[in-house]
Amino acid sequence: MFDFTDDLSVGNEAIDADHRAFFEMARIIHESVHGGKHDLIILSALLMLDEYVDGHFYREEKAMKAVGYPRLAGHRHRHRVFHGRVRAIVEAYREGTMSVADNLSTLVVQWLRSHITNDDLQYKTWITHSSVDSRPLVYLAMEAEELSHRQHGCLTASHIR
Repeated sequence: MFDFTDDLSVGNEAIDADHRAFFEMARIIHESVHGGKHDLIILSALLMLDEYVDGHFYREEKAMKAVGYPRLAGHRHRHRVFHGRVRAIVEAYREGTMSVADNLSTLVVQWLRSHITNDDLQYKTWITHSSVDSRPLVYLAMEAEELSHRQHGCLTASHIR
């Protein structure tokens, strides 16, 4: 269930590595829930997944924009809907609904398999040989958050001196 298989490859190592990591994070969340791990460990894994989603979607959308991918708007919308679902589950867990954590690991695997097969493989020929930002996702997540704050008129720590 938590294995990234070759048929899911989009032909770009950075993006494939992100996808592999999603499956691994889903496995960690699943094993943490079923292994009776402490709630803080599970919450940390959920929050890490949330940040990872942000960074990966930013990387992928940036690459699609750079090559003029014609279906970017719809792809971006599907990313936003999924990210909203992830955040809702994380928030429900924070508020004490512990059963949602395992739902998230299942959601990630099912959604990711469907999304890669039905959406990501469509851009495969567009980005296979293009330059994709290969910086670690933590940097991309911070950059995406900074951009979001600027677009919505919010101040971030880097703006306060």
